[in-house]
Amino acid sequence: MTWEIFPGNIELLLDDSIFLNNNTFTHRIGAEIEKKRTLDQICDALWIKYDVDNSGSLEIEEVRQLLKDIAAHSPPPYNVYDETKAQAAFDSVDTNRNGMIERNEMTSLLTAISAF
Repeated sequence: MTWEIFPGNIELLLDDSIFLNNNTFTHRIGAEIEKKRTLDQICDALWIKYDVDNSGSLEIEEVRQLLKDIAAHSPPPYNVYDETKAQAAFDSVDTNRNGMIERNEMTSLLTAISAF
């Protein structure tokens, strides 16, 4: 086990070969599995906060509030909410055109964003 301390963070490096050699765990969690888990957690948090009617999907008003909150927490010049672009943003995520953002659509958006 190795501890490395840098200004602002602490990193723990653990040699996992003992676990692999003893078959302690059935598999390693790779980067893609961890990315999917993280995106699922983000999506869960978005649903808890913005699906105020608990419908299981986000309607346009709920997405408007999400966009307002994103703008409020963004650095200039992205910190201005533009109502005229809300519908276009909603439509770009609503890929099946049913008038709601479903979890799979949000997950696809978050996956695309995280690729950059």
